[in-house]
Amino acid sequence: HQKVRETYLKLQSEFSDRIKIVDATQPLNKVIDDTRILINQILEDKS
Repeated sequence: HQKVRETYLKLQSEFSDRIKIVDATQPLNKVIDDTRILINQILEDKS
């Protein structure tokens, strides 16, 4: 567990512009909708 956490924190630090946190405690439909919105925002920012 500790190694996974350390690796996650390292990757999050190195690729903070690519890794986004999604609240997966919500119902699946909301998680999908929120993720779709986040992806669209990122794509709009890059264009």
